[in-house]
Amino acid sequence: ERLEEEASCSGSEEEKEQQQEEEEFDPSLDLEADFPQASDPVPELEGMDDDMGFSLPLVLAEEKEELEESTPRPRSRRLGNKRQAVEDVASSASSHSSSKSSERRSLPLKARYGVNAWRRWALSLSDRSEDTKVKDDSKPIRPKSNLLSLNSDELNVALSRFVKEVCRPNGERYSPDSILYLCLGIQQHLHAKGRKDDLFGDSCYQQFGEELNKVLKDWQPSVLPDGSLWGRVEEHSLWSSRHVGEQSPAALLRSLVYLNTKYFGLRTVEQHLRLSFANVYGPDTIHPVTKETTVRIRVPSISQDHSVQTESRKRKRTLTDDEQEEDESSGGPAVRCPVKKNECRLYELYRSKCPTLLWERLDVFYVQPDPACSTGDALWFSSTPLERSVLESLLTRVLLVRDIYTDRRHLEDEDEEDGCEEVEGE
Repeated sequence: ERLEEEASCSGSEEEKEQQQEEEEFDPSLDLEADFPQASDPVPELEGMDDDMGFSLPLVLAEEKEELEESTPRPRSRRLGNKRQAVEDVASSASSHSSSKSSERRSLPLKARYGVNAWRRWALSLSDRSEDTKVKDDSKPIRPKSNLLSLNSDELNVALSRFVKEVCRPNGERYSPDSILYLCLGIQQHLHAKGRKDDLFGDSCYQQFGEELNKVLKDWQPSVLPDGSLWGRVEEHSLWSSRHVGEQSPAALLRSLVYLNTKYFGLRTVEQHLRLSFANVYGPDTIHPVTKETTVRIRVPSISQDHSVQTESRKRKRTLTDDEQEEDESSGGPAVRCPVKKNECRLYELYRSKCPTLLWERLDVFYVQPDPACSTGDALWFSSTPLERSVLESLLTRVLLVRDIYTDRRHLEDEDEEDGCEEVEGE
């Protein structure tokens, strides 16, 4: 009991410290200064995948692959004489150093950056409004620096301006990934203070979402000289801000878009629209002893899309004896799914919250939440396909998460090291 009391006290003290940090206004607090990019991005990406020994992310490599489609690429990497001489000696150290470097650049979500950026922007706007009097001699418009004092409609309008105007303390514009980070921090702050608003899902924040997507849509991850990819938004920030999870239909839908992008290498709306319940969910398996039912997730192969075929050719897996089961629906060997067990729970929940008539459908995967349903209901979703514009909006934000590029690369590296024969999904 004493240990529990001490742990409880320690937890409450940490929460108080975090709240105090968020409430203290520091006008000089700068996300990009405190967490700078490790080094400048490479100005020219052309040829980097050969010379530096890494593969460009799909969004950067599609045009290059189309141009080189007719020209076979050698399997071995081209190395300079100096690099060839030292590579054997430095390979293990380089791998360790790269991993450590990536860890150093990891950025946890801290709400105080978003809260401080908001207050600095609101106060600067207030100062400017002092010089601008309305013609009818009414008081100048003063945006509220306290986020909690704004209702949903006011916050929607203010956030729409915030993402277009917010700047660093030195006056420079924040990069798009930093702006998304700040908004996730604001979302985290609202939840910590007891607000239930979902800035990225509630219909009353549609204007904010549209303006945010305009800022984010042209972003690409920076490619550093060592071949690593850089971005300030990481997966754990999505969980910390409750952007993904199973707490609501909107969060669950965002989770599935994120996981399908991360694990299946889908980077465009067209690729996502080719998913269906039938090609994502395999036959359920039942444990012979516990009788527990497990949902199987397939690795879908979108054959109509060249870029997805490229990803599929890279995916190779060593299958254990247990994994060499025959897929009842195809007669082929089972594919080991890259989705983690706890993440499979989200796929299972999504299917269970959709009408059963959808489970065998070959033409739809993402469906609209049912506005008449609450989180306590058996079903959350309707049978109406998700609008393309909504899916595009969700994907625009997902493509700023660094993990979808770095985790994909790690999987491919492991697969290539396995050197096993290719096994494709459904």
